[in-house]
Amino acid sequence: MDSQRRPYDREQVSVSLRQAWELTRDAAPGLSYSRYQDLLDSGQVSGASAVRVVQIFGAWSTATEQAGVPSGRVPERSYSSHWSDADVLAYVRRYLRDPESSGSFAGWDEWRRNNEPKAPSGALMRARFGKWSTIKALASETEQS
Repeated sequence: MDSQRRPYDREQVSVSLRQAWELTRDAAPGLSYSRYQDLLDSGQVSGASAVRVVQIFGAWSTATEQAGVPSGRVPERSYSSHWSDADVLAYVRRYLRDPESSGSFAGWDEWRRNNEPKAPSGALMRARFGKWSTIKALASETEQS
């Protein structure tokens, strides 16, 4: 199983946060959610997405505290969704199985409008799960379970 598809435990996430902090400590007073995600996206750090870190620990500040890393600015988000993770990934599986779909993130919203108008937007999925490749991997993984 590749690193994007494996589930992360708290210790693995803490290791990733400490690695990110080592790359950030000279430039900032704490490790922010967005800085961590930038380091992941650039490949400088490997680990769970920032969204997933918050899902695992309940809050960014809790994750950084348990990793022994000072916390940077946390985005203010008050968000509630009526889609469970399983619901979102089921829609993604339908999209990926549709022979008319491109399977790309760019094609998601048009496919959704035409085929599943009640499905979540691409922006919601990215906010929840991170990169499109991660979303597709999670959808595939849950289908095989």
